[in-house]
Amino acid sequence: MGSPLKHTTSLSANFEAAHSYGTGRCSGNHGHSWTLSITFSAEPEDEDARLTADAMLHALIKEVDGRNLNDQLPASQPSAQGVAAWAFERCHMVVPGLELVAVDMDSRESAYCAD
Repeated sequence: MGSPLKHTTSLSANFEAAHSYGTGRCSGNHGHSWTLSITFSAEPEDEDARLTADAMLHALIKEVDGRNLNDQLPASQPSAQGVAAWAFERCHMVVPGLELVAVDMDSRESAYCAD
């Protein structure tokens, strides 16, 4: 019988991506440094779950790193909230046996581009 307690683990990865969003200052194409973090719980002895979650996080990052979020996530808003919602949905589809607790996004302005 498994342990009644589950361990909670957070994994984070950084990426660079551009987007245009809304009106005003953010309406032009510009870039950010982003951090995507996922938090999940699993049985303490389930190292395979952690490895699966780590591989899934890096696969998500590969889809958006160095890209324009408006092109990569056409069904989502190209905002921190939109990326978090996209990642949350993808994590639920990819990681069986893990309980997804949270997806967090953080961004910092790093560049502006003029078209």
